[in-house]
Amino acid sequence: GADSLYPSGGPHNVLFGGNDTNADTFYLRRSGNTTSSTTMDMTPVSGDVISVSAFYAFFEWSAVESLLTEDATDTTMQLGEDNLLCIKSVLPNELSEANFSLA
Repeated sequence: GADSLYPSGGPHNVLFGGNDTNADTFYLRRSGNTTSSTTMDMTPVSGDVISVSAFYAFFEWSAVESLLTEDATDTTMQLGEDNLLCIKSVLPNELSEANFSLA
């Protein structure tokens, strides 16, 4: 808990929140290779925060919220043409501004 988690920069990254009560922050980064896609799967736990500022300068929750899509039991968020965030086992209606770090 209370960790800063960064994807490795490969084409598919999987990040997990801790099992304790301390909040973790998931920092998303753009892929260095713009010709390949990057998929980031993450499983946050209560209190964890997702920082998407590397992709967009989001200033309002409504801008983030409009990109969240339900996919079975997960939430997906398209971050540009080639980057997809999949928030595992969390539906869009379970997310709020408190779960995201805006620019």
